[in-house]
Amino acid sequence: MITIPNTLFVIKGDWDTEPDPPNSIVIYLAPVDHRFVYGFGWNPSTQGMLQAMVREGVKDKVVLDVGTGTGILAIAAAKMGVKKVYAVETSKDALSYAQDMAKLNGVEIEFGYPDHADVVLANLGDAKFIEEHDLSFAATIIATVPEHSDVVGRAVLLGLSMRTDVVGEGEQRLTVLTLRRP
Repeated sequence: MITIPNTLFVIKGDWDTEPDPPNSIVIYLAPVDHRFVYGFGWNPSTQGMLQAMVREGVKDKVVLDVGTGTGILAIAAAKMGVKKVYAVETSKDALSYAQDMAKLNGVEIEFGYPDHADVVLANLGDAKFIEEHDLSFAATIIATVPEHSDVVGRAVLLGLSMRTDVVGEGEQRLTVLTLRRP
């Protein structure tokens, strides 16, 4: 069982026999079997993204999870009471796993791009997604980027308000970047 600090989130695998902690938001992991998938909750970037989602608040918003991997962030958003959650993923194995996870957790996720999103989640560990896509449709962007990314400088030039939180250590050290439009 993984307890995410400063949140009510707990991530449990099928091997966890402990009862669910009271007043927690539990995300259940589907068996992995043969599929290669990223984002089970052990990684500091996933935990940092969950913490940023709680801090920023996603309730009653339309959320897009880009590169959903296991689907943990999309599932967390659904369990936080979003208006609607979308998820996209290029890996067929990860997409299949995320669909299994949504079913196991009893949440509805639409797999595909929305016409509009209030919040974009991108736990991709690089800045390419932000650099290469027009995200002007989103009011808030929460993403993991390399610690010394020039995305931060671009955000300042665009007049976006910004918060940065460093997570992880060594090679896993990333910045959880939260950008907000004025």
